Amino acid sequence: MGFFTFICCNCPFLFHYANGIRKIAIRSVLEPYYPPQALKALTENPVPEISLIDVRPALAYEGGHIPTALNFPSSEIASRLDELSLDQYLIVHCETGGRAQLIIDNFLEPNGYTRFMNWGGIYRWTTAGYGMVAEPNP
Repeated sequence: MGFFTFICCNCPFLFHYANGIRKIAIRSVLEPYYPPQALKALTENPVPEISLIDVRPALAYEGGHIPTALNFPSSEIASRLDELSLDQYLIVHCETGGRAQLIIDNFLEPNGYTRFMNWGGIYRWTTAGYGMVAEPNP
């Protein structure tokens, strides 16, 4: 069984269904950044409490990523969780959204993170006509 995200009316939650289990994440702060144009505005005027997390491999990140995104490759996330505050709002993305959801299901939620959103794939950014930056992983 796969996963999907359901956004309902005006309640303050995102409902993620993975393997038939409903999982809830706070949406009131993060949902406004779901449209690519809103995420672009966030990259131009960052909010300190919100981090954009790219879970693609380092080589993909270095080849081009959304401005201000931090690279936490899926292969390293378990050993780097201590770098992410439980109080931080996290907008997680990858190439298509699948890997981001796996990171949420297997690492973030089990370790007590509740402030996150799977933004989906970086293709949403490029399809909207926005450019990426190519720079080495810090």
